[in-house]
Amino acid sequence: MKQLLSRNKVAVAATVGVALTSAISFASVSARTPTHDFTQADVDAIVAQIRQVSPDTFYIRLPTFSPRGGVNGSRLYGSLPLAYVQRMATAQNVVLDAQSNIMGLVMDPNTAAGQASGAKSERVAFAIDAVLADITPGSYQFLK
Repeated sequence: MKQLLSRNKVAVAATVGVALTSAISFASVSARTPTHDFTQADVDAIVAQIRQVSPDTFYIRLPTFSPRGGVNGSRLYGSLPLAYVQRMATAQNVVLDAQSNIMGLVMDPNTAAGQASGAKSERVAFAIDAVLADITPGSYQFLK
């Protein structure tokens, strides 16, 4: 009889533990902010990050905004050749959309600047990932 009660206590504890874990997981997923299109603040945050690395290590296209806040075009940042970004996309089995808002932040191992800025480029990539986390996924491509 004691064994049966002991097993029941373990089963109840396990059930409560699973329910609690599920509730915590649901709360953390529910707390995420909904995604949105690019805003001027998003663009400013990304530009602040890419200023930390050499322009020949990235090719990034970001939207520009009118004074009323609507998108009115795009601006290209960096001097990494588009052909390099296309090779990256091919290597990652990604169909590159040449009209995407953001194209690629990469280390170009063929340049001295690319070799010298590895850790910094990695930090910049993580910071850009954090900005992009709340932006609608289909509105950009980020290759790294």
